[in-house]
Amino acid sequence: MTSRKWGALALAMLARRTCPICQVTYSYCLPTSLGMCLLCHDAQPWNTA
Repeated sequence: MTSRKWGALALAMLARRTCPICQVTYSYCLPTSLGMCLLCHDAQPWNTA
């Protein structure tokens, strides 16, 4: 792979680890089924029982 491809891959992985709601970057990939981190998902109004 070229250095530009490595850079593009690094940015893609950074995007997968960053929550779009709170903008916190985690050390793991966020679940795609939720589309946000677990803390933001638990704080959503539709998620209260």
